[in-house]
Amino acid sequence: MKVIWKSCKGQDRMHNSDYGIFCNYPEQYIFIIGDAREEKESNYFIKYILEFIAKQLHLQSPNEIKHILKCAKDSYVENEGFPRNLPNQMASLHILIVDKVSLQTQSFNLGDCRFGYRDNDKWNWLTEPHMIPGQEYYVTQSFRTKKPIGEICKQEFHLENERVYCLGSDGYWGENVSQHDDSSYLEVSGLGIEVVEIDCRGVNFSHF
Repeated sequence: MKVIWKSCKGQDRMHNSDYGIFCNYPEQYIFIIGDAREEKESNYFIKYILEFIAKQLHLQSPNEIKHILKCAKDSYVENEGFPRNLPNQMASLHILIVDKVSLQTQSFNLGDCRFGYRDNDKWNWLTEPHMIPGQEYYVTQSFRTKKPIGEICKQEFHLENERVYCLGSDGYWGENVSQHDDSSYLEVSGLGIEVVEIDCRGVNFSHF
């Protein structure tokens, strides 16, 4: 299996606030992409939150994802302190949990990242941006207000060995119309091959 991560900073951004995660656990693969609002602390914030989620998903049922998100926020505050520059931090994330044997896949989407597969050199997107008016898409509850975590869209797919799949941030799947937003994608191919090759073509990526 080959995993490719590529991430580029938007032209108007001082920092790249996208982040990708790949986990090769004994019974499952976990893929996560996150897209945070640009703030001074966003890069470390999104890294901390997504790594926390990835590790907890290995220990807990994915049906507990909202509880895991709350624990991620609490853990961040406990270990890093109350963030001065992230009072209302928002972020999108998209999580895939792939069973290694059956390739049955659970998808959890909160925000405007998307999942799809390549078809004749074009991406066929299987998920739509998931944003509920009035709820926005807080990955964690806001640090200074009590706005709730948005509703998470859960879907299930059966993946195929021969297809190439992708998780993309909105700056990527929107085809960089303005090129002002960060553009990132996490691509995977050869799901039936046990040996894993990782090609990291950018910053902001962790794998376990």
